[in-house]
Amino acid sequence: MDNSIYRKIIEKINFGYAYHKIILDDNGKPIDYIFLDVNKSFEIYTGLKKEEIINKKFLEDIAGEEDPEFDWIKTYGEIAINGGEIEFNQYSTVLDRYYTIKAFSPGKYYFVTLFQDKTLEKGVQEISKYFLESIGTKIDYDKITRFIVELSGAKYAAFNQFDDNGKDFQTKALIGLSKNIKKGMDILGFNVKNKKWSYDKKREEKIKESTITYFSKLSDLTENVIPNMIIRKIEDKFNLGTTVVAKITKDKIALGDFTLIFEKNKELKNEDLLEIYLNQ
Repeated sequence: MDNSIYRKIIEKINFGYAYHKIILDDNGKPIDYIFLDVNKSFEIYTGLKKEEIINKKFLEDIAGEEDPEFDWIKTYGEIAINGGEIEFNQYSTVLDRYYTIKAFSPGKYYFVTLFQDKTLEKGVQEISKYFLESIGTKIDYDKITRFIVELSGAKYAAFNQFDDNGKDFQTKALIGLSKNIKKGMDILGFNVKNKKWSYDKKREEKIKESTITYFSKLSDLTENVIPNMIIRKIEDKFNLGTTVVAKITKDKIALGDFTLIFEKNKELKNEDLLEIYLNQ
């Protein structure tokens, strides 16, 4: 098969791919490794750019120090020198992400890694554990809202908790850039966090049909509560685009919702994981 076809396959797969060469000291001990090739998924899953790492050493040029949680060089060195393959799950302190990794050697002193980023799945597991451990205690609303920002890719997120009647609600958390939020609050003339909102029939009508509802802009959601002129100024000032309302319900009663606000040209990520999160 033509090598160009292999290259196209490598670029299309939804796995991070990297090809490396192990570096040994004078005693034959692995001390570092060099990146020889990576694909686009590698860049997405690590945040590292191909042009910045090819022919660069991992420890010396990228990490700067050894990972206190895991000896990557020793693990990969054994594969590169002795052959075979290994599959494992591991957190990278350098990249601050969890990965499922498969490594194998195509030839002595060389090794390939294929991996997927499992950070969000791990986060869902940890937040689920938090919910279980927090039963009967006060919920950290900022914590659960901060996670949904990471999960969804939103710029800002608010968590609204509904009263027992399932209609009136209070904003319990507001997450995003604190400087921008403060400016927005100054424009609005009130503090959104902890504000109580009266029942808005039109808002309910807009979001009642589905768990996750999309709006092309924030003003489409808030037009009956906050003057459009004010909201549009905020949309322009902070380059806001799509707004998403993700509902939390039980037995058809609204318990709360997350209002997710995205920058222009940004979209909701991980909708399937978001629905799992809402069910927690």
